[in-house]
Amino acid sequence: MKPVPFLLCLLCGSITPAVRGADAATPIDLKITLVPPRNVVVDWKNPLSGAAGHIIEWGIKPDDEFVPLGFFQPRVATYTHPDLMWETANYYRVRAYYGPTSHEVEISLPKELSNEEYKRRFESAEDYTWAGPKIIADVATVEKKSIRDPATAASAAPTNFKITLMPITVSAFQLTWTDRASDEEGTMIELKKEGETEFQVVALVKPNVNSFGWAFEPPTRRGVLRLRPYYYGEPSKLLHVTTPKEPTNASDERPKANAKPAS
Repeated sequence: MKPVPFLLCLLCGSITPAVRGADAATPIDLKITLVPPRNVVVDWKNPLSGAAGHIIEWGIKPDDEFVPLGFFQPRVATYTHPDLMWETANYYRVRAYYGPTSHEVEISLPKELSNEEYKRRFESAEDYTWAGPKIIADVATVEKKSIRDPATAASAAPTNFKITLMPITVSAFQLTWTDRASDEEGTMIELKKEGETEFQVVALVKPNVNSFGWAFEPPTRRGVLRLRPYYYGEPSKLLHVTTPKEPTNASDERPKANAKPAS
């Protein structure tokens, strides 16, 4: 099977309701608004500086595991969650994430690979049994440092980050690195596509993992990858909104729901 898109790759490092972080309180101001008929706009404001970005988490129960809707750069503070189910409770929270980054590595597919061949081979069956997250023993002893301590965070960033195109695939790369963090919640793989200015989170792996397979998808052929061992800050308040009952016809009035803190 091919390496899965990042939202499914989050299974490599599960997101649970339990949180740990450096935020002393709950600083993020969260607002959710139902936009009829069944879209929800999530807005947030984080008065603290220094976050690498924010994650929005969503669920249909206040005490269940939450699903990540996406990771957002610090400049982004709004997101629309579209086409929700009718007459369903939806719970939202936002958390900041933090962590140092590795050096950046540029990657590209061979110039002689045509777009047509790229698409054909990508859509065909390929061997990805090698691509799962792994913990490879270090050749020498590695002194690990805290990513939560400003005095040691920089030296806790991954080193020896290497990327190799796997010839048994058309666009998959083997990523290996030296893990130097002692207290990460996992490691993010971040991609900046050719022509773009910002990195996006494309996968998460569990703590201590230092080998992982990841693939370009057509038409992307070039980009830059980096790693970020991360931890989460405290979550915002948990808010919920219930979508209205499905109308029986187009003329039915669609009631609005008010966002309120979860009890």
